[in-house]
Amino acid sequence: MTMIEPPLRPPPSPFGDDNPLAAPLGVGDVLDGAFRLYRAHFGPMLFSAAIVMVPLGIMAAQMLGPTQAAQLGVFQTMLRQREAFDASALDAAAPFPILAMCLLVPLQVLGTLLTRLVLTQQAVDAFKGRARSVGERFRIASARLPSYAAMGCLVWLLIGIVVIGLGLAGAVAMGAVGVFAAAGAGSGATVLAAVLVGAAVLAMFVGIGGAALYLSGRWVAALPTLVLVTPDPIAALGTSWQLTARRPWRAMGFTVLLLLLNYALTAILTTPLYFASVLMPPSTATALGMGIQALGAVVAILIQPLSTAAVVVFHYDLRLRAERAP
Repeated sequence: MTMIEPPLRPPPSPFGDDNPLAAPLGVGDVLDGAFRLYRAHFGPMLFSAAIVMVPLGIMAAQMLGPTQAAQLGVFQTMLRQREAFDASALDAAAPFPILAMCLLVPLQVLGTLLTRLVLTQQAVDAFKGRARSVGERFRIASARLPSYAAMGCLVWLLIGIVVIGLGLAGAVAMGAVGVFAAAGAGSGATVLAAVLVGAAVLAMFVGIGGAALYLSGRWVAALPTLVLVTPDPIAALGTSWQLTARRPWRAMGFTVLLLLLNYALTAILTTPLYFASVLMPPSTATALGMGIQALGAVVAILIQPLSTAAVVVFHYDLRLRAERAP
């Protein structure tokens, strides 16, 4: 008599959860999925971002609003009274609040990290149809915050090393070109040297920007990995590096597209107020200055859930492609 063996259970996912995607997505499909996810959970995701960003926005408006107002007042006077403008007004403008920035910047960095962690967990829960309270998400995010901060410092350190290295290489190249120009002074070599210096400067900036974007693309899946898999920042960066190994330029292109989308949305939301600052009378400079600072928090509240959702969808797409690779 032949016994029927039960079917083998699928091996557990190394990522700690099942992949909700059924098929790989294109970059456009990833963004479309992020928009759908954001639209379906607009209120809860907006609330999660606002919990942290609204207090920071109020602090920024109070601390930096007067300086912003003074700068707007000088700018308005410069535009409307060009001939009678007194350059000493620049010195009379409100000084930059160094002490306020020393307090505000660390709080903004920690607030941004915490918000991204919460939104990442919320996007994963929404993507998989899982219910979780806001307090529980913040508790999980707070536990991961030291690891995320360490990962951010490590990423900036590594990118900084690459950028400085490329900058030094570019400086050496330009120095060599300068020596060549000095040796050929008074001849066509000077013109050639000037052209080479310009090309070297352009190549240096393109190389630095390209290297930074490439590394950002290779580590684009690190945050979802930190939330879903491991609190080890080095392991999260290594997992992201492995997931993007087969398609590094696709990951870089996604990062560039996400940056452009963020800049476009930011410009759409902030440009009207900047135009208003030029047209409104100088007496409104204080209100406009505080409004511009507060608007920065509003823009972050609106955009961060969308960009976070896009990264989560892209993370699952990278995982699916890696799991199906031969």
